[in-house]
Amino acid sequence: MATALIRKLGDGAGALTRDVTAEIDNIIAWAKLAPRVTFVDTANHANSGVGNTTLETISVPAATLSATGDFLEYVGEFDLAATANSKTITYAFGGQNLNANPWNNTTNGAQMVLIGRVYRTASTTCRCYITATLPFNGQTNPFTQFGDITVSNMDSNALNFVVTAQGGASNDITQRVAHMYTVARS
Repeated sequence: MATALIRKLGDGAGALTRDVTAEIDNIIAWAKLAPRVTFVDTANHANSGVGNTTLETISVPAATLSATGDFLEYVGEFDLAATANSKTITYAFGGQNLNANPWNNTTNGAQMVLIGRVYRTASTTCRCYITATLPFNGQTNPFTQFGDITVSNMDSNALNFVVTAQGGASNDITQRVAHMYTVARS
């Protein structure tokens, strides 16, 4: 296909074949760095009762994050019920929470976005962050938390990204929309 493109773009008085080849290489390099949406969910998912409820489990295939700096980002949009109950949302990757303190607050009757990002730093380690449009418990402003986690070898194992919610009653937390994308630098 590349040869056909070069012939088509470079024939006659058009661009030189070497220039077309260089431009196609630039396009390929750019496309490799473009985010790829790997998951979308527009269904409502709510917590059930007072225990932890799994809202999403997304299998991330082995070698999805294959080079240092590759990352995935999960964005969840949530409704918080008009109750004073404590509400907790946790993002985990490979069985490890993205940070030591999941999002927790007693905010009621609000909407929020919670973003979790996982960067590969080695085949078994990740640098993670969570940022929220509403403050974490004990904070007065929206907040970001960073942390490092150790997981199974990402080159040879599929790992799950899991979203859980816990409230004081059913439907304290409802995830309305979510998506995940990956950026692979290799």
